[in-house]
Amino acid sequence: MNKISKKCFNNDQIEMWLDFYSNQDWLCTKTPVTEGCDPTKISHRKLKFTLPLSKQINGQSHDNYFINEEVLKAVLNLKASEYI
Repeated sequence: MNKISKKCFNNDQIEMWLDFYSNQDWLCTKTPVTEGCDPTKISHRKLKFTLPLSKQINGQSHDNYFINEEVLKAVLNLKASEYI
């Protein structure tokens, strides 16, 4: 994993990395910034999903990224003032 993330961090074609993660999502985690990576390229954004434990365990919490307002605004490159 470190080798793959280092390759992404040091790729000149990747200017910025928005890392959305949630402690309630058991399928992914906050991307670690390992030695030799450019930490200025990544912006970690912690999200809070309010879900029952059963949905966290079975992976359904991972689907929340597709309907999360903050994620959608970032993907569509919308500013909050433009969205309202």
